[in-house]
Amino acid sequence: MELPLNYIIEKFYQHVGNPKYRKSSNVYNGSCPICREGNSWLRKKRCFFLVNKGYICCHNCQQTWSPIEWIKRVTGLSFHEVVNESNSYDNSIEEVLQRYDWKEENKSNRYTLPYDCINLSDQTQLDFYKKNTYVKDALRYITERRLDTAGNRVKTFYISLKDKLHRNRLVIPFYNEVGQIVFYQSRALNVDDEKFARYLSKVDSAFTIFGIERINIDFDYIFLFEGPIDSMFVKNGVGMGGLTLNDVQAEQIEKYYLHNKIWVLDNQPDNAEVNKKYKQLIDKGETVFIYPDEYKQFKDLNELCMHYKIDQVSPKFIIKNSYSGMKALLKLKI
Repeated sequence: MELPLNYIIEKFYQHVGNPKYRKSSNVYNGSCPICREGNSWLRKKRCFFLVNKGYICCHNCQQTWSPIEWIKRVTGLSFHEVVNESNSYDNSIEEVLQRYDWKEENKSNRYTLPYDCINLSDQTQLDFYKKNTYVKDALRYITERRLDTAGNRVKTFYISLKDKLHRNRLVIPFYNEVGQIVFYQSRALNVDDEKFARYLSKVDSAFTIFGIERINIDFDYIFLFEGPIDSMFVKNGVGMGGLTLNDVQAEQIEKYYLHNKIWVLDNQPDNAEVNKKYKQLIDKGETVFIYPDEYKQFKDLNELCMHYKIDQVSPKFIIKNSYSGMKALLKLKI
């Protein structure tokens, strides 16, 4: 199946390191997010999207992929999720290139946060920007989703009004074990931005584990969520950004090899794609949380907490309703 060219280019620019378009040969080039260029990230650029030939290759991986297989690999999305997302994608190639044309102001700041960020927990900054529409939208979103009171919340959120890629979006920082910001995602706050992308990740950086700095090593369980927001509502909840761990995440999570891991996905048992994700985890021997029938109306943990006006759920609730192997398959009716 052929994907829209503008969609492929968008995903290429989102995930490769330091992307560049070579107009003379109609080729896009950057550092490979799969092999990390053999620890030469950003120093070597051996990943290519050959537009005329219609495939993506990496000279370090020594592999070639169709665009859809490559996008599945780097995003963790399923075939149908990629197809559905591409069908609703309508930005032109020019818009994509312009959006990712991050120049010196972003390059100098790429290891921390988007350009000229506002700390949404800093009252001095909030007083200065109190009339700004986007700042007010971000604060409203945080309050409505109970992100400011969640039991496992992140220290703060940010917003940039100037960054070429992440401007006017809620910025969620990812910290490492010693409390340094090493990654971030931005979340769309309006419909127009959602059409472009609900979530955007830090350019030229591998997805790390959200919430790794808040893991309590004395508690025997770690709860793995796909996204960061739901992970804020349970002790030892972390956000993985997909079901497949990259090398950076694998190294982070291996330090907690004695802990029991439970995956918590969206509560959509009738959705074929969600069911496929559950089966993928179960087939790998993972333990998964399955919502009891009395909570089937809630899409995810955040929605449940919003409805009941609570800031966290008890880990016992998740542990009690978690299954593996044949029990999990039967519970899901797979």
